[in-house]
Amino acid sequence: MHSIQSDITFIYTNTQEEITMQQFHVIQIKRLTNTTNGNARFEFICRNCFTGQKVNMKTRGNAMWACAISSAWEGRSIYAETKTTKKTTFIENAKLV
Repeated sequence: MHSIQSDITFIYTNTQEEITMQQFHVIQIKRLTNTTNGNARFEFICRNCFTGQKVNMKTRGNAMWACAISSAWEGRSIYAETKTTKKTTFIENAKLV
């Protein structure tokens, strides 16, 4: 049983960044090269739970929450705060549903 929920958009006026919170189903997680500080980076291949659109997203370099990511996230749903630039969609924060 799924609840119907629309996307939530947060706009931070001091930075003019638009961050959207959406629910995604994680298809695959790829480990990227570490940052120069030695912190892990990941690429997520996900499907948006509401639109069905397939999305490739990356974690930001040196994001401390990325330490909690494991292969156990594959095949599960997450709530993710995302920011889309011209080239890439970044996950600012995420948690399992």
